[in-house]
Formats: sequence, C-alpha cells, structure tokens
Amino acid sequence: MNKLLDQNINELKGTDLTIVALEKELETSLTISINNKPTTVFIKGTADRIDRAGKTLRIIDYKNSIQQDDKFDFISFDELFSDKKYNKMLQ
Repeated sequence: MNKLLDQNINELKGTDLTIVALEKELETSLTISINNKPTTVFIKGTADRIDRAGKTLRIIDYKNSIQQDDKFDFISFDELFSDKKYNKMLQ
C-alpha cells in the first residue's frame, strides 16, 4: 500500500491538483460482443472523487467499506449482476 501512495505522491509533485466533483453519479452504456452478437450493457455508479492533476483527469473510488460478508468468489454472471452481496466484486 505504501508503494502505491508513494507513487501517487511522486506523480503529483509540482502539479496543480483541482477537485472537479465529489460523490458524482456516473452512468454510461457500452456495446460489447457476447456470442458474436452486439449487446448493450448499462453501467452506473458513484465516483467518490474526480480531480484534475495537470492535464490528467482522475476518477477515484475509495475502497474502505468492505464488510465481512462481501462476496468475492465468482459463481456466475447471473448472480454477479442480480445479488447485491457481489457489488464490491463488480467494482
């Protein structure tokens, strides 16, 4: 973890950092191929913070609320998208 923080600090040295948004709701649709057929997938979520570091736009989603009963074992896509216990795995 310290390695990641050190890298982040080094990348930001001498750069203007501007907060663009906090707790921003985001959503979009993507077209992907499933079984060689174009399929539209809708995704949405909340970004904890969006900032601009120099010319780079950064979208940050903190992971500090993992609970004991959060599920991280992949079973199937059906369960992944229908059971809220798997929501941390989607992130």
